[in-house]
Amino acid sequence: MSLFIERHKPHVKQAITNLMATELDLDSDRRLVGFFIDLFTTPMIDVANELDIPCYLYFPSSATYLGFMLHLPILDTQLTTGLAELDTELVIPSFVNPVPPSVLPSRALEKDGYSFLFFTKKKNARRYVETKGIIINTFSELEPHALNSVSASQVPPIYPIGRVLDLVGPAQWHPDRAQHERIMRWLDDQPPSTVVLLCFGSMGGLSGSQVREIAFGLEQSGVRFVWALREPPKAQFALPDDYMSLEKVLPDGFLERTS
Repeated sequence: MSLFIERHKPHVKQAITNLMATELDLDSDRRLVGFFIDLFTTPMIDVANELDIPCYLYFPSSATYLGFMLHLPILDTQLTTGLAELDTELVIPSFVNPVPPSVLPSRALEKDGYSFLFFTKKKNARRYVETKGIIINTFSELEPHALNSVSASQVPPIYPIGRVLDLVGPAQWHPDRAQHERIMRWLDDQPPSTVVLLCFGSMGGLSGSQVREIAFGLEQSGVRFVWALREPPKAQFALPDDYMSLEKVLPDGFLERTS
């Protein structure tokens, strides 16, 4: 992906140059004042610098995960083996508590894996600090520890603006409109701050054993919950999909006991 973005730098630069020229020709009050990139398009920082345009990073994940990615270069210099081979917990500044390596993303557990995946020859996470600011899809009340930790490190200014929510769109494009409306009505009937949401992102698929462990914890806690439950992808580049039968993957009687 980084090579793909790298090869598009001349085209992006030309498009922005044309846009800036058009603004001058039209004597418009509008002008280009900033350039936003996401976590995978850091090669475009070079384009912004060449055009003398301030460049900002939009980070759609959590501040905790941003801190994890920014801390990986330090681990990269300290470790001589993969994370999976460590028998001690890791102290990651943006995490409230030390964590065992087994809870980290699986690709991060291999030394070659995390070096390549997260940094891609120093063109991704290591370049975040070259921007003029980082806009994060979170808010201070949700992640006070992580935000304070990241802000205290040598990074550009942090701007928590989230959560960024689409409050209208899902009601229009949801594939099961009746299910969507049923969940929303149920949420409206619950007391404030009593529902736990379990959602593991667009690539978040859970194996059968993981599903049963989470289900056990939910049932023991007695909390109300909404769970976006999907199985792992069946192919390398596929996306997670809904389980065809929840009864087969959840503990016996779980749906009846928690409904």
